[in-house]
Amino acid sequence: MFGRLRVRPMGFIAVAVTAGLMVLVMAALLPSGSAAAGEATYTSSFTQPCVVGPGLLNVKANLKVTTISKGPASVRIGETVTFSNTVATITAPKELSNTFAFLGATEASGAITNFVADSTYLSPASINIAEPGEFPSGLPYAVPVISETETTFTAPTPPTTFSFGPLTVTANSGSAVLTVDTAPGFTEVGAGEYAETGNGIIAQANGYNAEHAKVIGPLTVACNPPAGVVLASIPIATPYPPPPPTTTTTTTTTTTTSTTPTEPGGPCGDLPPEFRNWIFRGSVTVKKLGQAIALPPGSTFNGKDCRGTVEGHTSVPTFTAPVKLFGIVPTTLKLTFAESEELKAALLIPDPNHAGNILFKGTAKENISIGAIGLLGLNIPVSCQTTRPVEFQLESSTPAANIAKGFAFSGQTTLPPVKCSGGLLGSLAGPVISELLSGPNNPFSLTIEP
Repeated sequence: MFGRLRVRPMGFIAVAVTAGLMVLVMAALLPSGSAAAGEATYTSSFTQPCVVGPGLLNVKANLKVTTISKGPASVRIGETVTFSNTVATITAPKELSNTFAFLGATEASGAITNFVADSTYLSPASINIAEPGEFPSGLPYAVPVISETETTFTAPTPPTTFSFGPLTVTANSGSAVLTVDTAPGFTEVGAGEYAETGNGIIAQANGYNAEHAKVIGPLTVACNPPAGVVLASIPIATPYPPPPPTTTTTTTTTTTTSTTPTEPGGPCGDLPPEFRNWIFRGSVTVKKLGQAIALPPGSTFNGKDCRGTVEGHTSVPTFTAPVKLFGIVPTTLKLTFAESEELKAALLIPDPNHAGNILFKGTAKENISIGAIGLLGLNIPVSCQTTRPVEFQLESSTPAANIAKGFAFSGQTTLPPVKCSGGLLGSLAGPVISELLSGPNNPFSLTIEP
């Protein structure tokens, strides 16, 4: 009968969990997605009116709830975080104990199934924290029933805790805030008569006797959360520290310019956002062949972001690409993509042309070499390379909420002529390969992602 215990003890737990959820920074750009400044404990306490068995028992009482969870101490735009070690402590008045004891119950158990938290500067805008991955059917609890006794219990059942999230930070200043949704779980339809609304904090409850036979349930417990309950408020750190101030001192004979450091650890601080072993994947379509050459597994991008300038390196293992000459002759090319210089890109927060987005804009330059040609069952060693680097203009405007997923780029590039060296094959292969491969307007699609 305790079907949907909107009394919501568990819902409260959910509240705590939600509190922890808010974080993701530019570090979301980082494959690690680490928090900006360590971990913090978030605690929230409130009292809410609840009705056990609305429309049936109509027992009204106030429940006290305290939620605790672990989350980041600060966050940055684009960061995501999952909160952990969440638990709620609920205190029920003796009136509820008396109701269940009167029906012959010595234990009450069930699960909190609905607890909605609303967010500011986080995505999604609301989340039901009572259905975490560990407990998709709701937060379980069990409590002994003793008449004339106030009862305190925790959800989920000790020593278990739960995690929830992730949430994504969508602003680059202010605080990411998680609050309890105030939609009521019940309304009064008459003197002492109540009806469920389908909202609010909801739980289910069952009563069992000493032989563990069910004597009541399932019952719905519906609660009306109070306004202004903050589960967590996390400061949003500035994506990049402002450049150090430059001061100029002028005398009658000399002018001195000096830079005053504003942070430890050099110009990027102690912990600049990094891209550690991000996946570098995609393909280049050779227009003349009408065929795509895909980058091999194991291709990576590593770099860091310093004050909005990304500096990094691509790494592509040597691989063999199948193509068909003239669309019919099976051929293989042993290819090597080697960057000709460090990749540099601007990371603009926010994108000046798209509100709420982050813009990645830079150029990758790759020397493409051919080490062998497989043709008609023969593997012919060659030593060929593009006469200049192939340039890939990388530009991607990504919603801040999706930054942890990486960046996708597309465009067209020019494949330069190919020059081969070494013996008769060297002098003959270059012009032939150039004729087959080189030229403008070759489409490409590239992605870097955690």
